[in-house]
Amino acid sequence: MSIFSLPTDHYAIFLLVEPTLVFLILSPIIGSFLGVLIRRIPLSQPFMVVRSECETCLKPLRPWEMIPVFSYLYQKGRCQNCKAKIAPFHLHIELAAPIVPAFVAVASFWTYSPLYSYAYLAWSCLLGWVLLALIWIDIRHFRLPDILTLPLLLAGLANGLWLELATADNFHIYGDILTERLAGCLLGWGFLTALAKLYKHVRGRTGLGAGDIKLVAAGGAWLGLNALPATIFCAAILGILHVVARHLYQRHASWSQAIPFGPALALSIWLIYLISPHSL
Repeated sequence: MSIFSLPTDHYAIFLLVEPTLVFLILSPIIGSFLGVLIRRIPLSQPFMVVRSECETCLKPLRPWEMIPVFSYLYQKGRCQNCKAKIAPFHLHIELAAPIVPAFVAVASFWTYSPLYSYAYLAWSCLLGWVLLALIWIDIRHFRLPDILTLPLLLAGLANGLWLELATADNFHIYGDILTERLAGCLLGWGFLTALAKLYKHVRGRTGLGAGDIKLVAAGGAWLGLNALPATIFCAAILGILHVVARHLYQRHASWSQAIPFGPALALSIWLIYLISPHSL
């Protein structure tokens, strides 16, 4: 079926809708966990086995106080114990998480991806949710932690292996996906490292952080070598638009003022992934 053609078979439509609904329902729970990652990783706090607690009075939360979205609205944004205001960030990330499977579903629906399944949606949402967490952390803390970027890189290579096995019968169409992903990862890392060193040598200051370089490498692991130039170009355009928009709203801002580049990279990786033939 050609690109931009819609499925007309009712069973085919069901195969698109069912996993999408499941992931949309689960998304606020994932968003709640992302909130824990975003808040605790930059502070080097444990996030896997520690029970959730009020950030002000440190009282452990009861089960019903951890229900995504509902608990925040029911408590009217305040802790039931100390009445301190709960940061709206928690609600925002829980509401933002469902956007990821929604975008994957829309992209797959319009292209009618033959690979669309629970497994494909899980891989895609993994990428989207980690990128969402990285965007939030970089905006808040100007850093892209290794504990997220490096596993994302490895996951991209694992996804390439899965995709190559899933499309083995159509090798003439998809090609050697894993090799291309590995090349994208290594060359992305090497090119950005060289570019960062050149910038520092010429300008005498850091232009790209190590986290940005690792995120580009992770993007190469998910998208492959062929998509890497478009990804970097798209990220550069988004970064320029960010700077211009900031000056429109903050006219006294310096043009040399540092901005987090991670959000532009993450958005670029996500957009290219959604339209990439190797993800469809």
